[in-house]
Amino acid sequence: MVRLEGLEPPRVAPPEPKSGASANFATAAAPGNTHPENAFSIGYPWFCPEFYKKLALTLPGSLKLTISLYDTGNKKKDSSDMNIAPAIKALHKDMTEWRHLLHQNPGTKYEEHFAARLVADKLTEWGIPFESGIAETGIVATIRGKGNGSGKTIGLRADMDALDIAEQSGQPWASKIPGKMHGCGHDGHTAALLGAAKYFNDTRDFDGTIHLIFQPAEEGGRGADRMIEEGLFERFPCDEVYAIHNWPGAKLGQALVSAGPVMASVDRYSIKVQGVSGHPGFPDSVINPVFVAARITTAIEELMNKHRAQGAQVSFHPGVSKSSSDGSNVVGENVTISGTVRTFDEKVREEVENAFREICDLIPASYVIGEGKNTQTASADIDYKRGTDVTNNAELQAQFAAAALQKVFGKDNVLPFHPVLGGEDFSTMARHVPGAYIAVGQKTSDPKSPHSQGLHNPGYDFNDEILPIAVQYYAALVEGRLPLDPAKELTPAVLPEASVG
Repeated sequence: MVRLEGLEPPRVAPPEPKSGASANFATAAAPGNTHPENAFSIGYPWFCPEFYKKLALTLPGSLKLTISLYDTGNKKKDSSDMNIAPAIKALHKDMTEWRHLLHQNPGTKYEEHFAARLVADKLTEWGIPFESGIAETGIVATIRGKGNGSGKTIGLRADMDALDIAEQSGQPWASKIPGKMHGCGHDGHTAALLGAAKYFNDTRDFDGTIHLIFQPAEEGGRGADRMIEEGLFERFPCDEVYAIHNWPGAKLGQALVSAGPVMASVDRYSIKVQGVSGHPGFPDSVINPVFVAARITTAIEELMNKHRAQGAQVSFHPGVSKSSSDGSNVVGENVTISGTVRTFDEKVREEVENAFREICDLIPASYVIGEGKNTQTASADIDYKRGTDVTNNAELQAQFAAAALQKVFGKDNVLPFHPVLGGEDFSTMARHVPGAYIAVGQKTSDPKSPHSQGLHNPGYDFNDEILPIAVQYYAALVEGRLPLDPAKELTPAVLPEASVG
């Protein structure tokens, strides 16, 4: 902002607008000025120091020139523009190499053997104590700071598993395993936490203990639950636990954080509808299970609409149906529909599950053929399994996470994490220990870039620029929550709010 205080606007013509950063200048009435109509504001798409130097020289003594610069929304482009410590920048190349190796050798749930070996080899090389074989392929490493006066322990978690997707990213380091790829960026999460292990082991600039949790089977395997069942928090007690996720929906240079629900609960169902098979030319002697399944699906969707009308966010998507017959001239005996139910509200979750079972009892019973002893009805068997819980960020831990993110990204680039209906088994860790799950933007200006593709998309790839950013966030968080100097303790930040309009 350029502010001229006095009676007259400047008499120097500004330069022609050019593309780039932005600067504004304005005049405003000085104390006693009775001509506020002289105040004005003009915006230019660039800032020209020579112009303002010339302007200052032409001002009469009654005018005062004040200049402040600001960027009108241009986001930081890569990690070199961020507040990254030199020791962390130095790890970027190594982390990128690890990430590419992980990407080339993906392992799906409980098959993350390559990732586990890589992590174990590096931890061993650096002399960091760890325990492996937790939930089959999980690893927990422990690093103690220079002091332990705080008596506190923080957990940092990264997921390691890949997806059953045939990769189409076109990257030189694309998956070597047919039909499997790191389509959600867990290779990057693992490489970043491994980089954090190296950094913390070298510096130990904190007062307390950190546990680095390398978790298997986030994608549908409930690896977090299994690690907890095998004594994760009894063997490695944590006062707080934190995790990150890359986010193609946000620009590189932005981060997302909020308190409360950020990811949905995900429950899975399979409904096998039993009809009466036969010839379609004799409709009175058959019960078509496809019609029954269609009514069940419609009734469930009407239930969802009722909850949506009451303000609940809930998702119901039937998956591919399987029929006992593919013949066009045969009414099959049964058909199976399956899918997921997602919501942020535990009460709604309970009501939906109960309604599922009731609908699957009532609707098939209304389909009847025959009389007396020859009466036949449809039926439906439902297998409804609860999956991941709602990922709820604790208020205080979200505020600490926001404070750490602001140190790295700057306050204006830390945005609200609007809840999404995806699932995340970090929810179980956050249910046992207060925690926060944040997102780091990775989208570039090129919409065709692998970094701009959605999660679980075959064309997706993790953005390696995130790696040092993630480690710096971990450093700001741990060194701020467990400071060697109490005067440097991290102060909880006001959480970002959604803009209106």
